[in-house]
Amino acid sequence: MDATVADTVLLKVEEVIKEFTDSERSFSAFDVTKRVRAKEGKVLARHEDIKKIVHEIYDLGNFPDDYSRMLQRVQMSSGEKRIFVYFNINNNVFDYDPTEIKNIPVTDDVGSKPTPDKDSSKSFTKEGRINVPKKLIGEANFVISQKIYLRINQGRVYVCDNGLPLQKFLVVNKDQRIRLSKRILEKMFSQSLDKGVEFAVSGNSISITPVN
Repeated sequence: MDATVADTVLLKVEEVIKEFTDSERSFSAFDVTKRVRAKEGKVLARHEDIKKIVHEIYDLGNFPDDYSRMLQRVQMSSGEKRIFVYFNINNNVFDYDPTEIKNIPVTDDVGSKPTPDKDSSKSFTKEGRINVPKKLIGEANFVISQKIYLRINQGRVYVCDNGLPLQKFLVVNKDQRIRLSKRILEKMFSQSLDKGVEFAVSGNSISITPVN
């Protein structure tokens, strides 16, 4: 690729990665290639070139702090392949579906975030995610990049700064947000959370209770 085309491809790849990570999707470099081509209506570059760019962006630490990657065996249209899957650490990488990305509508507002629910402290998004209110994160004295844990005690789940060594941890991201999964919380509460949850500060932790 000449320099002008390379710069254009890099810009488009960065836009798609931001779009995917803002919506907390799991994806592969091939998903990025398909999305770039769908948005442009043409082939800007070979998949191998785009894959190399995606890998370099990750290796340089330019993915969000709450994203990781794992080498996975995935059933593609051309057969089973081993590929890197990029995923939000609050999600289960094994839930990755290589057919999902092609069903995302193409829009012009790259990187835009979905309109939050009116009461973000209680309602889950349609993707089954919820943000802990920023105000409470500050009141509980959590800081960016801090490891935090989910623990259950007497019917409440607590977001706290200590946990067992093998317990799954979350991270306060660079936007000072903590994203929680409805699926994980429902498993901890052993009940449906379709009505949402309520948050409250409890010392240096944040309690979560189901809305009944």
